[in-house]
Amino acid sequence: SENGLSNALNSVITDATKTSGTKGNRGTLVEAAGVENTRSDTENSIYDQIKRANKNITTLQDRLKAEESRYWKKFSYMESMINNLNAQGTMISNFTNS
Repeated sequence: SENGLSNALNSVITDATKTSGTKGNRGTLVEAAGVENTRSDTENSIYDQIKRANKNITTLQDRLKAEESRYWKKFSYMESMINNLNAQGTMISNFTNS
């Protein structure tokens, strides 16, 4: 019958998998994941989440490189100051031993 379980189930599935229409008017599953080789392939919420995640990864990688560079500069400066102190210590030691 028209009001049977299989017709109701078919209606729900059809609504969830509707591939035609513009973004926001497609089926709920298509809006969430898209369909390969269609416009919905890049116009869906999962694709948007992946795009945001990739952008965040790039931003964090850039910040990591900047932090790494900053620490290497500090480390190099510290090493040169230690070398200066060692040289001064050696000079003082030579003066006191003479």
